[in-house]
Amino acid sequence: MKNYRLHLLRHGISTDNEQGLLAGVGRDSALSAEGEKALHSMKDQYRYPAIEALFVSPLKRAVQTASILYPEHRRILIAPLAEASYGALEGAPLQQVYEQHFFEEWMRPEEPVTPAGAETYRDFVLRCSQALDTLLEGMMKSGIHEAAAVTHGGVIAAMLTAHGLPEQTEDMWYADNGAGYTLSVSAAMWMRSKRAEVAAIQPAGYIEALNRE
Repeated sequence: MKNYRLHLLRHGISTDNEQGLLAGVGRDSALSAEGEKALHSMKDQYRYPAIEALFVSPLKRAVQTASILYPEHRRILIAPLAEASYGALEGAPLQQVYEQHFFEEWMRPEEPVTPAGAETYRDFVLRCSQALDTLLEGMMKSGIHEAAAVTHGGVIAAMLTAHGLPEQTEDMWYADNGAGYTLSVSAAMWMRSKRAEVAAIQPAGYIEALNRE
C-alpha cells in the first residue's frame, strides 16, 4: 500500500527574524532581502521534493516562500497553518522573551502563563493537530500522495511532537528557515494511531551539507 507523504517546510528568513523579534500570527512580516536570497540559494543547491499539492499558511512570509520554492503550483491557503498568537508579546525582542522564560511558562502543563490577547499553548497545539489531520485526510480522500505545507517553526514542532515518530520533545523538532521534515504514513496507520513516521529532512542534501561544515 502506497504511503502518503507530507513535507512540512518552514518559511524563509523574515524581517522580524533578522531583527530578533518574536513574530506570531500578529506580525505579518515579509521575507527579508537576505531571506529571499537564501531561499533561492537553497533551491539551487539542494533538491526540494516534487509535489502534487501545495498548502500554505496565509502569512506573507510563508506565501512568499511557497512562491519561490514552488512557483508553478497553485497555493492553497490554510488558515490554521498560521503561527501561534503571542498577544501582547508580539514584536518583543527574543532575547527578552528568553530571559523571561516565556516559552517554558506558556507551555507549562499546570498553571501556564498566557500573555494578554495570546493563544493558549493548549489551543495552539490542538489547532496544529487538527490542521495536520485535515491535511492528511484530505490527501487520502483526494488521492494526493505527495504534498508540501509551507508554514512556521512553531507549527511544525507542535505537529511533530503530537504525531511524529520517533517521539521527541518539541525542542528537537524545530526546523531551520527554508528547511523541514517529511511525514510518511499509510491511511491505515493514520486512522489507527494518528502517528506518522518522520522519514526525512528536507530539502534533500541539506542536512548532509550541514554535517560537513
